[in-house]
Amino acid sequence: MSDTGDQELQEDVAQLGRKAQPDEVDDVRRATAIEREWWGHIPAFADGQAIMQAVHAGNLKLVVASDAYLPILRYRNPDLRDTYPPFLEPHTHALLQRIGQEWRRRADESAIDPDAHLALTGLATTTAYQKTLVAAGKLAIEGNPHSRGVAFDFDATGYYLGETPINHRPADKSKYAAAFAESGHQLDAPDYVADQSAFDPRVHTILRQVLEEYQASGHLHYILEYPGTYYSAFHICRNPSSPALGDGEQAK
Repeated sequence: MSDTGDQELQEDVAQLGRKAQPDEVDDVRRATAIEREWWGHIPAFADGQAIMQAVHAGNLKLVVASDAYLPILRYRNPDLRDTYPPFLEPHTHALLQRIGQEWRRRADESAIDPDAHLALTGLATTTAYQKTLVAAGKLAIEGNPHSRGVAFDFDATGYYLGETPINHRPADKSKYAAAFAESGHQLDAPDYVADQSAFDPRVHTILRQVLEEYQASGHLHYILEYPGTYYSAFHICRNPSSPALGDGEQAK
């Protein structure tokens, strides 16, 4: 992330999408206080170099597509790995997989299309990137657990059917495509499908049920960001004392 072009890409992309109102930021700050209490003593990743050092040390693990979820395209582009690092702390990666497996099982039981995949929209970040998001007026606060690699986000109003995004934001597609193309990182994304008849709300109903149960069991804390909008997302932070994942402390 030391490359100026990558910084400019982050800044340009951060300007797109929905901006947060001050009361929304305040609500998120209050709702996520427990996460900063859990993880505030763990050093954050200052920049891309810190991320890659953690990867080489085995303290961050690559997130790839599964039968339950797909990272959004920027996380699947190797050329953007330094700009949008597709990594999570190993125990958090395990939590992501468990959530995905449970969601897939219940989705199959409910006869949801087997090509449906959750859209994974947020992984590890750096403190530099968090500052970029804050400056852009997004729903972001400093001290975020994403900058420790212990949090991830799912789109709460969109998902993938195969490689096709099913959501209500088709007007954004051209803006994001242009931002990446101007930086030299063309995203060959398929057309969005915004037809309400193609959208299955059970995809997110089941995910929320899984998250509620895992939160009640002490595995995680989650919040719904931008509720009631087409930009809503599930923000999920691992509990360091998660009973299912050993001692839960981030690898040193």
